[in-house]
Amino acid sequence: MRSVLSLASILVVLLAVAALNNFWPEWVVKLFVPPLKAPNDHGRTIIFHNAQVWTGDAQAPSAQAFAANANGILQKIGSNSDILSLASTKHQIIDLQGQHVVPGFVDAHLHLMMGAQTLESLDLNSVRSREELTRVVAAAVADKRPGEWIKGYGWQRSLLGGQLPSKQWLDAVTPDNPVFLTSMDMHLGLANSKALGMAGVGPSTQDPPGGAIHRDLSGQPTGILAEWAQSLIVDLIPEPDVSARQQLLHKASEYLLSRGVTTVHDMGRAPLDGPASWSDLRDVYIPAAERGLLPFRVFAFLPLAERKELRKFIDDHGWRDPSGRVFWGGLKDFSDGSLGASTALMHQPYMQDSSTCGMAVHDFAKLEQMVMEGNELGMQVAIHAIGDRAVDELLAIHDKLPAPSSPLGLPHRIEHAQHLSGSNATQLLSRLGLHAITNPQHLMTDSGIMLEQLGAERSGHGRSFAYSSMLQAGVKMAFGSDWPVVPVNPLMAAYVAANRHSPQPSGAAFTPSETISVADALTAQTSAGARAASIDDMIGSLRPGKHADFVVLHGNLNEADFQQGTAEHYHLKPLEAHDAEREEEQLLEPTSPEATDTQAPEEHSPGDIVMMTETVKLARTEAEARMKGIFQMIDDAMHDGQSYLEQVQQKFLAELQGLKDNIAGKLQADFGEWLEISRETLDMQSRIEQTQEAVQFLAGRVSIS
Repeated sequence: MRSVLSLASILVVLLAVAALNNFWPEWVVKLFVPPLKAPNDHGRTIIFHNAQVWTGDAQAPSAQAFAANANGILQKIGSNSDILSLASTKHQIIDLQGQHVVPGFVDAHLHLMMGAQTLESLDLNSVRSREELTRVVAAAVADKRPGEWIKGYGWQRSLLGGQLPSKQWLDAVTPDNPVFLTSMDMHLGLANSKALGMAGVGPSTQDPPGGAIHRDLSGQPTGILAEWAQSLIVDLIPEPDVSARQQLLHKASEYLLSRGVTTVHDMGRAPLDGPASWSDLRDVYIPAAERGLLPFRVFAFLPLAERKELRKFIDDHGWRDPSGRVFWGGLKDFSDGSLGASTALMHQPYMQDSSTCGMAVHDFAKLEQMVMEGNELGMQVAIHAIGDRAVDELLAIHDKLPAPSSPLGLPHRIEHAQHLSGSNATQLLSRLGLHAITNPQHLMTDSGIMLEQLGAERSGHGRSFAYSSMLQAGVKMAFGSDWPVVPVNPLMAAYVAANRHSPQPSGAAFTPSETISVADALTAQTSAGARAASIDDMIGSLRPGKHADFVVLHGNLNEADFQQGTAEHYHLKPLEAHDAEREEEQLLEPTSPEATDTQAPEEHSPGDIVMMTETVKLARTEAEARMKGIFQMIDDAMHDGQSYLEQVQQKFLAELQGLKDNIAGKLQADFGEWLEISRETLDMQSRIEQTQEAVQFLAGRVSIS
C-alpha cells in the first residue's frame, strides 16, 4: 500500500467505474487533468510513452510519447526515442502500453447544475407506461414528509405510446406532496394538482410569454407545462443552498471525469434563471476553483437578458478566474423549443398536428434587439434553435450584425442547429462564421419520431442532423451532450456521428450520407469545442505549450472497434494544486521524497498507477466516491476551520488520523470489505461535518502522510 500511496505526490489516482450506458461498449478512460497551479515547479516532469497518440493537431497529427511538466503543461511531443531521451532523475516515466491517447473531451453544451441535480432526482428515462410512472412516484412518496417536493426527470412521450401524461396519473398517490417531473428534453414539465394549486394555476391562468399551459376540453390545466410556463412551478421549488450545490458539483465532477470530459460549456439553468445561474458562477464554480476543488474547466453562460450585468462583471473581474478553470463571457437564450415537445419552430406544420408549426419563444424583433446589444457589448451570443425556421430567423439576425466592438473575440453560436431548411442555410452558417453546437446523441432519441413529425424530405440529407453537409460547407461544428437531456458520453456521440445509429441498431442507419469520419467526430469533441470558447490556445489538442488534458482509450479509433471495445474506466488527477497566495502555507507542509531532485527515475506501468485493473461493481464506485469525500472533508477541516479548544485538538486529530488510516488500509480490499467501508464512511461523515470548522489553526502544522 505504501508504494501505491507514494505516487500521490505526482498523480492521485481515483477509481471511477461506470458503464457509459446499457448499449454502449465499455472503454478504458484515463484522464490527466493539469493542476490549477503547481507550487513553484518543485514536482518532476512526467513522461508518457509507448502510446498511439491522436493529437488533434493538423501539423503533427500523431505521436508516440509526450512530456508534461509539474504545471501540467506539455513540453514536447513526438516519438518514443525523442521523448525518452529527455529522461533524467527529474522525470517520472509512465508506459501506456500501446494504448490510444486523445485530447481531453470538451462538452460544448450542457447544463451543469441542472445535470448535477438530476443525479439526485427520480430517474424516469425507462418509464414506459402510466402504471409504471405512478408506481415510481408512489415509491418516492414513501420517503417524503407531507409537503416535501418530489422531483423527477427523463420521461419521454415516445415511450408512453405517444401520449402526454397528465396530473391524473399522479394525484391519487400524491395528495400531500407537490410533484414536478421534467421531460427528457426539458421542454415539458408535468405537475400534479398539489403543485398547480400552490402556483395558482387554474382555468383562468394566462399562458406566460414563451410558454403554454396545456388544457383539457373543459379548460382545466392538464398538468403539462411547455417551455417557459414551467417557471410557474420551478420558481416555487426550494433552491439547494450553496453548500448543497457544492456537493452536487462534486458529484458532477466524478460523473464528467469518468467519461473523459475535462472542459464543459455550462449553458446555465433552464428555463432561463438569471439569479440561479449567477449564483452558480459566483458562489459555487469560482470558489471551487479557488480552493483547488474544480478538476475540470467550466465556460459559464448567463442569460441574454443579463447582458449588461455580465459586461460589468467582465469589466470588474476580467473574463476568467485566476486559476484558469472558470471562464465567462457567453450569453444564452432560446428561439424555439424541441421536436419531442412539438415546439421546435418549423416553416411547415407538423405532420401529426397540422395546426402547429411549433413555438417561437421570443418575438424575433425583440430577440434581434437583444442579440444586437450583446454583440455591441462584445460578448458571445448563443441562441438555441432546433427547428428550420428558428435557424433561418437567427441567420437573418446575424447577417445584420456589425463586427463586435470588444476584443474578447468570442464567436457567436447557434445551439443545436438540428433541422435546416437546405443548402442555403448551410452556406450562410459558414459565411457568417457562426459555430454550430450540435448534439449527435439527440439523433438516437429523435430519429424515432422524426419521420412521423417531419416526413422524409425534412428528415433527409442536408436537412436534419446534417453533419457532413455542414463540414463540407466549412461550418465550424462542435459537439455537446446537452446533459441532462441525454447522458454525457463523448464516445457515444462520436460513434453516432460516424455511423448514424446506436451501437445496437434496430434498423438501417439514419441518412447515412451525413456520416462523418471518426477523426472529424473527435475534432468536434475536442479542439472545436475549445475554439468555440476561444480557449483553443490552452486546450483542445496535444501540442507543446498547451495543457496536458488527455484521455487514454483501449481500442482502435475506427468504426468497427467503436462497436467492440471492452474495459474499465479510470481517471487520473495530478498533484494537489495550491494558489500562489498559499506559498507561505505550503512551506509548512512536508515535501514528498518523490518530488526531490535526487531520486532515481522510476518506471511505472499502468498497473502500478491504477489501484485495480479488474472490472468492479457499482458498490465499489459508491464506496470510492464516499471515501474521496471523506478525504476532502479532512483536508477542508485542516485548512478551512476556525480555532478550537486546546483539549480537543489532539482528540480530533487522532480521530482524523485513525479514519484516514482505516480507509487507506482497506483500499485494496475485496468486494465485501468495500461494502463495509461504504457503511463506515457514512457514519463518519456526519461526525466530521460537525467538527469541520474547529481546526483551521492546524493548517500547515499537521499533515496526514
